[in-house]
Amino acid sequence: NGETMIKPMPFLRNFSVRVYEDIAYMQWNVIGQTRYCLYLIERSTDGVNFEVSATKAGIGCLPALNILYCSIDSTPPFGTVFYRLSRIGDDLSLSVSEVIQVVVELNPVHNRKQAKVEYIMEEL
Repeated sequence: NGETMIKPMPFLRNFSVRVYEDIAYMQWNVIGQTRYCLYLIERSTDGVNFEVSATKAGIGCLPALNILYCSIDSTPPFGTVFYRLSRIGDDLSLSVSEVIQVVVELNPVHNRKQAKVEYIMEEL
């Protein structure tokens, strides 16, 4: 029927986003990822319509290894921003992480953005 089946992300142990001095830093770690894949870091200002802000190639390794991946978003918009991580497997399967909500505000004392981070779960 042409529909893409979206599954929870395998191997993902955590996914976090922190904002510091106008840059959003994403990191996630996986364990047991034995095959290659492609990670898509996606962001949204409404929590519904996501766009790819960065990509990262995932490596295959021994099942017991813990791998830490990092990426940055150097231009997060002001206001509420939603981030999620999608994984495309070497078999073209698609899986998606939980959504992380970040509120980016201007700090008038330092003239920099500051952030409050909240975690929410995405309904699939």
